[in-house]
Amino acid sequence: MEKFLEKLEKFQVIALSVILAIGLVWATKIVANSLPSDGIAVTGSASKIVTSDNGVLTFEIVSKQKTRRIAYDSIQKQIPAVKAYLKIKMLN
Repeated sequence: MEKFLEKLEKFQVIALSVILAIGLVWATKIVANSLPSDGIAVTGSASKIVTSDNGVLTFEIVSKQKTRRIAYDSIQKQIPAVKAYLKIKMLN
């Protein structure tokens, strides 16, 4: 009977360790997801003009074609129009 209790005690220690480890990983994930990121994601349009000393504009041009070469050529044709638009808007 005493040997059984020793095995049960070892099992309980291992089970408790596993439960605590899972809880720690879970809590870390929750905290990491709740922290703010360094960027600001914006969708829609702005209704107020703001002044900033730093700004980053990122965008992507997407082309879905039958082959990569056709898609690449399509994007290359679009780049001058995008650059012209940005120049007109004084974002160069």
